[in-house]
Amino acid sequence: MEIISIYLSKLLSLIDNGKFFIVPMKWIYKLLSFLIFLVPLFVLFWIIQLFNSGMLKYMDGWNKFVAAILCFLFFVAVIAMAYINFRFWQSRSKKIDHIVKVGDQAVAIPLYSNLLQNIGEIWGINIAVVGPVYIFLIYLFAVLTGADVMRMVGSDNYFLMLIIGLILVILYTAISIIIGFLVVLIFRFIAESIRLVAQIANDTRDIGDILRSATMTDQPAPAEVAEPKPEEEA
Repeated sequence: MEIISIYLSKLLSLIDNGKFFIVPMKWIYKLLSFLIFLVPLFVLFWIIQLFNSGMLKYMDGWNKFVAAILCFLFFVAVIAMAYINFRFWQSRSKKIDHIVKVGDQAVAIPLYSNLLQNIGEIWGINIAVVGPVYIFLIYLFAVLTGADVMRMVGSDNYFLMLIIGLILVILYTAISIIIGFLVVLIFRFIAESIRLVAQIANDTRDIGDILRSATMTDQPAPAEVAEPKPEEEA
C-alpha cells in the first residue's frame, strides 16, 4: 500500500505542476506529424486502382501517357504537402514549452486553445494549396488530351473553352485562398478567446500577489517602547 501511495503522490504531483499535460501533448503533435504520411499511401493506392480497374484502364496511347505523368505529379504534390504538414506539427511541438511551463496555474486551457489554433492553421493551409493544385492538374490533363469536357460546345470553340477553363482555375484558386485565410482567422479567434480566459485568471492572480506583497511591505513597523532610564543617584 505504501508503494501505491508513493506512485499516486508522484502522479498527482505531475498533474498539479502541469507536466502530466505538457509532455503527452508534445507526443500527440509528433504523432500527427507522422500520421500525415498515410495520405500519400492512400493516394498511391487510389492511383493504382485507377490504372487497374478504374477509368484510366481503358485509355491508351497519348491519353494514358499524359494521365500517368499527371498522376505522378499529383502524387509528388501530395508528398510535398505531407512533408509541409510534418514540418508544421514538428515545429508546433517544440513551441509548447513557450506556451505553458511546468508549474503554471493554468495549463489545460492554453494547451487546448493552442491545439485548436494549430488545427485551424494547417487546415486553412491545406485548403489554400491542395485544392488548387488538384484542379490545375485536371485542367492540364484536359488541355493536353483534348478531353471532351473542354470541347463540350464543339471543336470550333476549343480555344474559348481553354480560356474559360483557365479563368475557372484562377477563380477557384482565389476562392480557396480566401477560404483558407478565413478558416485560419476563425480558428485563431476562437483559440485566442479561450486563451484569454486563462490569461485574465493568471493576470488577476499576479496582481493579487503584487498587492498583497505591497501591502505587507508598506505596513509601518511597530514603534519601539523606550526603556525608562535609571534615575541618577543623588
